[in-house]
Amino acid sequence: MEQKTFTLEEKVILQLQAKIGQLEGDLAFSRAELQEFHQKNAALSQEVAKYQGRTNFKENKEQV
Repeated sequence: MEQKTFTLEEKVILQLQAKIGQLEGDLAFSRAELQEFHQKNAALSQEVAKYQGRTNFKENKEQV
């Protein structure tokens, strides 16, 4: 069986394709982490809003 020898250009192309694949994987992972962060941030924002609503209600009640 004869093994194909790659030209320098073909080697560079293969290396770049491998690097692009790696970067695409990293990007997908980062996007998933960012999505998770946004979900947690939204949940925390809702909790803060609830807490502020309770606090404002108590303050308004005390002022009356």
